[in-house]
Amino acid sequence: MTAKPTENTEVTDNNFLNNEIWKGSSAAIPLAKEEARLLKKQGYLLKMHSFMLSTYVSFFGSQSFFKKALWLAPICWHSVNLYLHKNSLYPMQINVLLSFLLAAKGSLWCPGILQNLNRLSVGKMLHSNDLLPHQEALIYITSALVFSRIDHYGNKKIEECIDLALAREERIRSEEDQLQGLRQLVRIFEKTGIVYEKIGLQEKSQEYFARAFSLATGEANTPLQAEKIKARMF
Repeated sequence: MTAKPTENTEVTDNNFLNNEIWKGSSAAIPLAKEEARLLKKQGYLLKMHSFMLSTYVSFFGSQSFFKKALWLAPICWHSVNLYLHKNSLYPMQINVLLSFLLAAKGSLWCPGILQNLNRLSVGKMLHSNDLLPHQEALIYITSALVFSRIDHYGNKKIEECIDLALAREERIRSEEDQLQGLRQLVRIFEKTGIVYEKIGLQEKSQEYFARAFSLATGEANTPLQAEKIKARMF
């Protein structure tokens, strides 16, 4: 029997499917679509949109030009639906949408939307009492990414967000679902590297890419992430 879904999460509650996504398995997308149909049938529409947007974006970079073209319509559909219901989203669902907009160079065409979503995400996080340490860290490091893409924010504000994210490392490593925590820690280290790269601190950037890559190829066992991180290292 499939467990009742939990809305306030960045992944599905299907552990087998989560593992296939983290490993970059070719079976993940069709399995994800099946899961999405189940979520829709159960009435978890926003979770369905968030989950599918996250899944498409995770695999987008490794696809052929033809496959990317085919995925553009569903990616836009999921993201628009999330944005239209932004005030009803949980913090991690907003984080998925923000991460997509950042990847889509949203700072060039919708800086105001990025700032509004970021304020909404952080505000909801501060009023929530059920977020895991890795979820709080992801919200802070995404906030740092938003600030790094918008010129009038200085490095001090950006580094404050980085510090708040990284301060949760020990608690993340102690989460009940240790594998999930470690895999999310890979994402946190990678995003930290991206932020430092954006503000011109190349040595620190490469330090965190190296930490992310080591964790991804080791305890976290997430080849899809490792491949992306390796492309950023020199």
